[in-house]
Amino acid sequence: MVYISNKPQYKQAFSMADFSRPTSRDFMSGVLNANENFRTTDVSVMSTLRDALTRVTRVVHNSRSPKPKCLPIPTTTGAPRGKETFAPSRDRVPQNQLDKLRPHLRGFQRKRFQKFLEPLDMPQLKIFDNDRLRYNAPKAEANLHSKKSKDRVDVFNNFLSERFLFNKMLDFLVELTPAHLKSPDMVSDPNVLANVLEEQEAAYNASRYPNVPRFWFHEVPPFPSPLTKESFREYIYFLTHSKMLYKNSSSLTSGIVPEILLYTHHLENSQFKEYRSVDTYNYLIKFFGYDKFQNSFARELILVMTRDGHKPNIDTINQLLKICRKHSNRRSLTSTYKAVMNYLTLAKRLDLDINLSTWNRVYDCIDNIFLKEIFLNKISSISLPISDNLCIRIIEDFAQTSTHSREVIDFIENDLHRPHWRQDARIAEKVIYHTISNVADDHAFLKSVDSLLNGIAVDGITLKNIINAVSSNPNIKNKASHALSMYIRLKDNIGLVPAEVFGKLIQILCQNDEDLDLIRLNEVIRCLIHHDAVQMLKLPTKIATAAHEEQTHKSKNPIYKLPFVIPKVDFPENYRIMKRLTQTHLIDLEASTLFLQSEGCKIKPPWERLDEEEIRNWEETTLQHKQQLVKSGAISNMNKAFGFSQSSHHVPQEVITTYRKVSWIRMGVSLDINLVRKLKKGFERDIEDEMANRNIFHASL
Repeated sequence: MVYISNKPQYKQAFSMADFSRPTSRDFMSGVLNANENFRTTDVSVMSTLRDALTRVTRVVHNSRSPKPKCLPIPTTTGAPRGKETFAPSRDRVPQNQLDKLRPHLRGFQRKRFQKFLEPLDMPQLKIFDNDRLRYNAPKAEANLHSKKSKDRVDVFNNFLSERFLFNKMLDFLVELTPAHLKSPDMVSDPNVLANVLEEQEAAYNASRYPNVPRFWFHEVPPFPSPLTKESFREYIYFLTHSKMLYKNSSSLTSGIVPEILLYTHHLENSQFKEYRSVDTYNYLIKFFGYDKFQNSFARELILVMTRDGHKPNIDTINQLLKICRKHSNRRSLTSTYKAVMNYLTLAKRLDLDINLSTWNRVYDCIDNIFLKEIFLNKISSISLPISDNLCIRIIEDFAQTSTHSREVIDFIENDLHRPHWRQDARIAEKVIYHTISNVADDHAFLKSVDSLLNGIAVDGITLKNIINAVSSNPNIKNKASHALSMYIRLKDNIGLVPAEVFGKLIQILCQNDEDLDLIRLNEVIRCLIHHDAVQMLKLPTKIATAAHEEQTHKSKNPIYKLPFVIPKVDFPENYRIMKRLTQTHLIDLEASTLFLQSEGCKIKPPWERLDEEEIRNWEETTLQHKQQLVKSGAISNMNKAFGFSQSSHHVPQEVITTYRKVSWIRMGVSLDINLVRKLKKGFERDIEDEMANRNIFHASL
């Protein structure tokens, strides 16, 4: 935790220097009176936020040595693994029959939520209104464009339009803050302050299970046995906080996880009533509201929770505020701060004391630098303690005000009083990302990486941020070789390579900004998918051959216009998982490989497994590259080591675009067939059958 010091020099800086400067309101008043002064450089515009960040951190000091922290990135959990299952043969639905049924499939998700909310007997809810006005999408798009604009005038105009509501919200937030969290007496007593912050941290962690993995690559585990209130709570936490890519289980439209959540929390399902709690409902709010951005349904879950006999707590409010963070980055017709105000009003009506997490959630919603300055000045003025989470946000915002990493490091060491930041993974990752994303060229990247990694405890987060920074920096030209080289250099030094690293690596290689030879790129991608990722992440590799018979055909639909036959094959489950991690990139690679095959090139499709020779060659390549990496950092040597050369093959963009459309159409048809099955069986019967078939839960037991 970060503490506010009671040392005289810091108290003096807090009481005199900070508030002798012009306040945010004075600054804005001056801007209004002299508009010409506002039209300065981007640096001067950002300096106002930078000053506020510095003023806040002048009163920040860690009164005890910070504990080294590493972000856990587990991919397995103590829960038993579900057994891999094969997809059963599904009923074929003729095209003409499917066309007739499609009107009934429209708005399926809304109908699913309506069914869940029916026991409330509240037809006035928005979700039951079938005569709603059409959403004003153009206006919402314009609002988003204005919020995201970097133009100085747009930024200032957004501030003017939001200022009144924001100040009203901020004053209300201060009003709801308990007195002990904004007391100068607490600041003057480090022991009291430490106890308060530890209590806040303990309350935050009370409903969390830190060992639950962020990704789960196997069948959904069965319900715990024996089922207790605590085991059910942990199981629901696992379902809502692990992204389950096996059979796309976490998908809102086709996954089994959302169905399990709705099934177990349906008000008429008495089998689980004694196990449900405010915490499990909060997990559902997070899953549907934040992860899936079903904002309206997340709010309506509060009504279900209350009807079920559970009073919302402050974590409920904080989960709703977390959704506002998504709201601020999405198109919308209403102000994010109005939504925040509504949730704070709910907290007051429920007589809930807000905590430091509430302040963190609100800060995350602010997307205007001038409003952030007001917020930070308010934190200083009321002596609010600054938690680790808010400290990280402050570092992120300060990093945006400078392109020089030395300034960011000085800010961390001098203003935040974190001289040992290299042992704190959360802080170190911010420095690494900032440095690499601002290097001027490839040679500067190599030089900066060597100095950065010196003395830093390397883990999966380190590697993830290096790969992401390489991808985001337009000045780095040889992204593929640099990203692949850093992966090979660090993968054996860390306990676990995060799934996102494989996903981002494959994306960089598929994008192929350097115009490298596709045949070799495809070989490397296949090695990452079928060798490295399988070994590191323990991915399932079985093929569900029962779903359909193997055949090849050429579509008769003239809109496809593809120069090759699309094979109808069964993908290994590990390949399906990587496709979900990489969005459309592997679909594009499939199109490229099939086109090159039609042109007579000797190239295997990306879903095809490696043979023994390919595995041996890849292991030799990575070993040789790692041995040579220390001796030579030349870009040409890196490309040569990986066998990269300039491309001599060209794939027409229209082929890739058309193949993408075909893939989406096929996925849409598959989804429609599944929806038809759900409607025929009924929601409850369908989920019970699927859970039984997948050995997750047997309703009769």
